[in-house]
Amino acid sequence: MEVAFRFLKERGFTLHSASRDIGFEEDAETGISKSLVNKQKGLLVLNGKKGKVEGRKSYRELDTELVALARKLRRKNWKTGKRRSLQAIADMLHESGYCNSKGNPYGTGEISRMLKQ
Repeated sequence: MEVAFRFLKERGFTLHSASRDIGFEEDAETGISKSLVNKQKGLLVLNGKKGKVEGRKSYRELDTELVALARKLRRKNWKTGKRRSLQAIADMLHESGYCNSKGNPYGTGEISRMLKQ
């Protein structure tokens, strides 16, 4: 198969594999991974090679300052070595003017998901 591919390439033909199982050494689609395509399109790549294609936007994509502030509030206190609770962070964000789409303060589950991003 490789010999036939090289022969046809020398004659000016361009071949593309019909299935992902069969690939050629110099195929045009061989070196392209989904993460590279997503980076070129400007999509945020969150976990290594797993790129986000569609779906709901994450908190980080919607408001990066909100996520940064939530992480800052969750840091350990240098004196006591303790962290603020998720409810305390939600209350502080609401006092700062950050609220969910309904205008209510963020819940503890939402704060937890923000911190994981």
